[in-house]
Amino acid sequence: MILWRKEFAVLQSIGMTNRQLRRMLIYEGMFCALGAIAVALALALGIGPLIGHSMNKIFFFYQYQFSIMPVLAVVPSFVLLGCLIPAVLYGQSSRQSIVERLRDYF
Repeated sequence: MILWRKEFAVLQSIGMTNRQLRRMLIYEGMFCALGAIAVALALALGIGPLIGHSMNKIFFFYQYQFSIMPVLAVVPSFVLLGCLIPAVLYGQSSRQSIVERLRDYF
């Protein structure tokens, strides 16, 4: 059995409502997406100029120009995926009753 189904079943068995679980999953997905964006932005700002200038010295045809637009362009898709993936996983796990999921757990 998949681990997230077990976790959802245990959380619901101790009193978490469907609405609370769905909200928790969406917030968790959003935090992961925003964390990934923050890491990508930090890497682009920190490592980009170092690699870009060294590439300028190695290849005569290469010219480094920093652009933040690619990082900002993926923000909507990351946020959308951060919301959709947990919602789909929750929808799949809620097809079974809590008792059936817990029975498979133990």
